[in-house]
Order: sequence, then C-alpha cells, then structure tokens
Amino acid sequence: MNYNYKTIFLFFLLITSVGVFSYLNFYYDHQAEIIFFDVGQGDSFLLKTNNGKIILVDGGPDWSVLYQLGKALSFFERKIDFLILTHAHDDHVMALPEILQRYDVKKILLPARLSGDAAIELYENQKEKVFFPQAEECWIFNSICTLCILPPSEKFLNAKDDNDLSLGVFFDCDSLSLLAVGDASSERELDLLQSSLVKSVKVLKISHHGSSSSSSLEFLRSLAFKLAVISVGKNNKYGHPSNIVLNNLDAIGALLWRTDQSSALRVFANNSQIMYQKLFD
Repeated sequence: MNYNYKTIFLFFLLITSVGVFSYLNFYYDHQAEIIFFDVGQGDSFLLKTNNGKIILVDGGPDWSVLYQLGKALSFFERKIDFLILTHAHDDHVMALPEILQRYDVKKILLPARLSGDAAIELYENQKEKVFFPQAEECWIFNSICTLCILPPSEKFLNAKDDNDLSLGVFFDCDSLSLLAVGDASSERELDLLQSSLVKSVKVLKISHHGSSSSSSLEFLRSLAFKLAVISVGKNNKYGHPSNIVLNNLDAIGALLWRTDQSSALRVFANNSQIMYQKLFD
C-alpha cells in the first residue's frame, strides 16, 4: 500500500514538473515566426512575436485550420491578440466564428465592407472587440517587433471588387519581415508602394492565390524579398497559380513555397537568416 502511494506521489510530481516546465517555456522562450496553414483554396496564417503576441490572419474556406492552429499553439496559448480578416470572401473567413468560440480573442480587425454570413456573424457577435482600420496603423510590441495594417487608399474605397478592399498586413519582428495583401489586384499592390511602410521584406505572401490579376513583375521587383508563399488548393478550378505569376517569380529568382505542393510552412529567423520547415508531416 505504501508503495502505491509513493508511485502515485511520484506520478503527480512528474506531471506537475512537466506542467511547470511548459508554462515557463511558454512565457519565457518565444521566437518570432510565421506559420502558413494548408487550407486548400483559401488563406490563413499565423504570426508570433518574440514577446508572445499571437496574430491570426484569415480563417480559410472551411474548418480545416482549426486542427492546424491547435498544433501550432501550445497548450497554454489560448489567447489570440489580433484576429485580422483581410476581406470578407468565404475562402478567407469560414473558420473565424468558430475560432472565436475556442480562443480568447482580444482585438478583431475587419475590412471596410462585410458580406456573407460568416463575416457578418464575426462582427455581430463581437462588436465590442471589432475595429475597422481607416488609415495605416501600427502596433509596436517592442524595439524590434512591429505589426502594421494597411487599408486601401481613398481611390479604392468604392471598389466593386472586395479583393481591392483587402487589409494589407506588414510584420517586422527580430529579422523576420512579411507583407501580405489578401487578394489585392496588381493596381492595388502598386498603390501600396506609395506607403512609407512598404519596403523590402524577407517573405511575401502572394496575393489572390497566384492569380494573374495580381503580382506584377514591377511590384515583385520593388520588394526584393527572399521567399514567396502561395496559399492555394490542389487542382483548383481557377487554374491558380497562374503561369504568368510563376514566370514573374522565376524572373526575379525568388524561392517559392506552394501549399498545394508542400503543405503548411513554418518560417523563422536564425541569426538573421530566414529558415523554413514543412509542418504537420
């Protein structure tokens, strides 16, 4: 009987030690990283700062991101500091209402125009947390980590296509930098170059799943990025990514990652060098 009590005590001591170690690891050992989820023909990616902030951008065309998000975050990471919907098309928004039920979301940033049940539900259920960025706005997390939101300029505010109302996301944290502009057209992308915030980046998420309506050679050359990521579904009916975009990326010598071919991707900085690895094998 004493042996059984001792065994139980040692078991609980081990569990407690593992829990304390995980807790300390979560709060004191952060690394800036970007995780591009494999959601098929849609978009969803995660930004993690070096001081523990969590930013989720878009939610894909279905609930497939939920499993991947659970794998990407530790047991203790149940808070999302920023949830950003670039635009209200279904291939970017569908999992977000469910994510609000499972995670403690602090701030929600939405585009100027909402359409579709999922986007409207996102707004209606969390009005007190919702913001509609009207001008460029940045959050400085520490001396080496910044998140900026880039809404469309006035010339696009009456755009018929929601793609050109996409919120741009600029992330720069501990040698790791990213630009993503939802499904913006080439015209909108070129207009972004007028912003003082848009500069050379390490990682570019290619707009609109590699559609020929985006990613002009002029725009790509202006950013001098190292890695391009296309979030796209296998054998999709749209023919994405376009050969035009693939040729443009090849012309500038960019390293390319496609989720339809290589699945989800983790990107991080190591001694100022960009590293990347396939996730969820």
